[in-house]
Amino acid sequence: MNQEYTEVNNNIRHYSNMRFAQLTIYVAITGVLINFFFNKVDTLKSVTKFCFEIGGIYIAIMFWIMEKSATKKWKAFKARAIELEKELGYKQITNFPSSALFSATNATQMLFLGGILFWAITICTFYNC
Repeated sequence: MNQEYTEVNNNIRHYSNMRFAQLTIYVAITGVLINFFFNKVDTLKSVTKFCFEIGGIYIAIMFWIMEKSATKKWKAFKARAIELEKELGYKQITNFPSSALFSATNATQMLFLGGILFWAITICTFYNC
């Protein structure tokens, strides 16, 4: 049982690190897209601008899906850790403070939603929606 608890904690750590890495990559890709888009906006053709905008939305959605998947797995391992802690008499994860509203998961999802809205607004701005 101790071995399973150790493995569950390793899995929690893995998915925590993966979520952070995904977020870092998303911010980097989005930053490059925004920088290129706005520095070259006057020289880009309409079709190219539209592709950048749709690409930005697509990337935000793909990373959002990856975030949701990693979060689901992280939560499953956390739930299992709490079960094991009851049997082992541990309290490391059981007593860890959490907030339903103000969480890293909600903040990350708001970032992805913000990215989608940003690119949607650029589409409306350039094409007079």
